[in-house]
Amino acid sequence: MAQIHPYPVKVVWSGGRDGSGVVTPEHSGVELPIAVPKEFQGTGDGTNPEELLAAAVAACYSITFGIIAANRRLPVASVETSAVGEVEQAGAQFTYKK
Repeated sequence: MAQIHPYPVKVVWSGGRDGSGVVTPEHSGVELPIAVPKEFQGTGDGTNPEELLAAAVAACYSITFGIIAANRRLPVASVETSAVGEVEQAGAQFTYKK
């Protein structure tokens, strides 16, 4: 039987486009400041959903690679992964493309 593993996060946001906020994952309790990116007329004073999506992909890849290497008893000192998310802006519409 499949198991469901919830990963709750809380976001507190104050203000409009120039506002600020905090993302707090419940399990780790780490507080990440968030803001609208400068290229979208925000302050850029924190991470943003666009970066967090790219970070999630890179983190998942790195962790999975490390687990597979360990399971196969392959010595790996570290894994470094980079990712770039791309958002297309067409007028008032924003689309996460890659």
